[in-house]
Amino acid sequence: MKLSLRQIVYYRVLLCFSLVVITYLATTALEFSIVSSIYDKINHFAAFLVLAMLVDFSFPNSRFNSAKIFLLIAYGISLEIIQNFLPHRMFSLFDIAADSLGLLAYGLLIPFIKRLAAFSDRWSD
Repeated sequence: MKLSLRQIVYYRVLLCFSLVVITYLATTALEFSIVSSIYDKINHFAAFLVLAMLVDFSFPNSRFNSAKIFLLIAYGISLEIIQNFLPHRMFSLFDIAADSLGLLAYGLLIPFIKRLAAFSDRWSD
C-alpha cells in the first residue's frame, strides 16, 4: 500500500515545520554556547538526514534522487551564505560537508528503512 494523501500531507507539514525551525536556529544568536564544534557538525548531519527523509516521504512519487539532493544542498548553502552576513554567525564549508554527509547517510540507510514496518508504505507498489 502506498502512502495515503493524509500521510503525504503529514510529512509535508513536518518538512515545513522542520525548515522553519532549522532556519530560525541557523540565523538566530543563541544564548547558550555550543560546547564543541563537533556537536555543531553532528547537529548539521542529523538535521539533513531528517530533512532528506522528510523530503523523500513528502514527495513519494519519485526516488531519493539528484533533484531532492540538489534542493537540500542549495538550502544548506543558502543558510551558510545568510550566516556570512550575520554578526553572530559565520560561513563554514565544514557545515556544508556535514549537511552533505547527512544526505549521503539517508541514501545509504534507505535499504534498511525499507525493512521497517512503520516506513515500508513509502516504497510499496
